[in-house]
Order: sequence, then structure tokens, then C-alpha cells
Amino acid sequence: SGINSFRSLGIDGEEIDLSYNFEQLHTESYKAILDGKGFSIDECKPSIKIASDIRKSVPLGKNANSHKWVSLPFSKHPFTTSE
Repeated sequence: SGINSFRSLGIDGEEIDLSYNFEQLHTESYKAILDGKGFSIDECKPSIKIASDIRKSVPLGKNANSHKWVSLPFSKHPFTTSE
């Protein structure tokens, strides 16, 4: 299918598949920002907090709601530093 990764967002029981045209989504976002249609710091702050919380979270492991790729081996996050 040509997809290198699976990106999905689940909100209130509804799944949004972000796997297709993901790179185009970034391009469109950047165009809007350059056109002055971006978000303020106050609007972005909750999203940044959520992303930080997700990044720091511990995986729950495989369960009935897991995507089929959850069985693949974990890899080190590229931004993780050695402590």
C-alpha cells in the first residue's frame, strides 16, 4: 500500500486515520501559519501538554483494542537522551 507508518487518533470512540497524506497535512498547516492563520501560544499550550504527557506515558501493552502493529518490537524514541 506504500504506507510506512500507521497514524491514528481516537476521540470519544471515533477513530481518525491520519496515515494517508500525512506529509501534505503538515504542508497545509505551514501554509496557513505563514498566511497568519496560525494558533496563539494560549491555544497551543494544551496540545503541547497532551503531547508531552503521551510521550512520557508508559505503554499499557496489548489488549483487545490494540492495533495489529502493537505486537511489533519497541524501538527507542529518536529524541530520548541517555540518562
